[in-house]
Amino acid sequence: AQLIAHVGHWEWDIVTNQLAWSDEIYRIFGLQPQQFKATYPAFLEYIHPDDRSAVEAAVGLAVAGEQDYAIDHRVVQPDGTIRVVHESGLITWSEEGQPLRMLGVVNDITDRVEAERALSENNAYLNTVVNTMQGALLITDNDSNIVLANHAASDMLGYSREELARIDPREFAHPDDQARIGTRKQERAQGRESEPNFRRRMIRKDGTAVWVESSPSILWLNGEVAGLVAEYRDITHQLEAERQIRDSTDRLELAQSMAHLGSWDRASPTSTITTGATSCTGCTAFSPDRSPIPRRSTSTTCTPTTMTTSRSALATSARDSLTAMKRRPASSARTAWNESCCFRLNGRAIR
Repeated sequence: AQLIAHVGHWEWDIVTNQLAWSDEIYRIFGLQPQQFKATYPAFLEYIHPDDRSAVEAAVGLAVAGEQDYAIDHRVVQPDGTIRVVHESGLITWSEEGQPLRMLGVVNDITDRVEAERALSENNAYLNTVVNTMQGALLITDNDSNIVLANHAASDMLGYSREELARIDPREFAHPDDQARIGTRKQERAQGRESEPNFRRRMIRKDGTAVWVESSPSILWLNGEVAGLVAEYRDITHQLEAERQIRDSTDRLELAQSMAHLGSWDRASPTSTITTGATSCTGCTAFSPDRSPIPRRSTSTTCTPTTMTTSRSALATSARDSLTAMKRRPASSARTAWNESCCFRLNGRAIR
């Protein structure tokens, strides 16, 4: 049983300084069973030099009756192999209170120590990877407990990582987003998601809201759902930039409408109008509702003569040219003259 469990027992006669080992202790120390008569000084010779003083100190405290004997230390076998053992022992005392003998066990814990070291290294690697992520990462279990949060999550939400571990992540949800979040959870449970990148608000510790884009994934362990992994990207500034662009576009449209101006982008060499301001439809009489300008070719809005002039102007890098754009609604076929300005991008005429 001791061989299977890698556990050996020993008895130390403190008075005579004689030490008796079981066969398994000899094997743990890399020796043949009963290879020599063990003594306490011989035992110390097999202790790793860096651990020897700690072992002696632990023995001294136990013999003095100050504490029980229990210690982890390394053993150096004759071939140089290093094993890690756990030792523990109890002392029997005389009626006068003198230590007589110590009985103890030795357990080879090398495999466990190496496994713990490998796990620690893997955890350190995982923490390094997680904490170098720019997005906020929250991993929750099936009970909605946060089991892992990176530095980015702490910075974004204003909580320490220790505080996050005690908070129900549902507390971060903005009240106005609760219904959408509930619908999202139902879709995920049914294996379908309408929004791969879900936009929502999260409440920070100071009460302010931050807009985020999240992409949660189910965490599977051993074939079973173990929780949820979600990365949150702060898009507050992005949404503000998008709002400013929309406002600028609206103001430009209003200014063009008031000035009876239009703008458009022409994709050379196909001559296809790729975008057009709403006010441009007034010049061409094409309604975006009926026939969007982005699907039109410039040749359909110009008379043959002015189309030749326009192409010639574009080919010679002319900055401006007068073109005739022909109105084509069913109720009208009259021609209106408009002034166009051509620009180039990387040497290619685009507008």
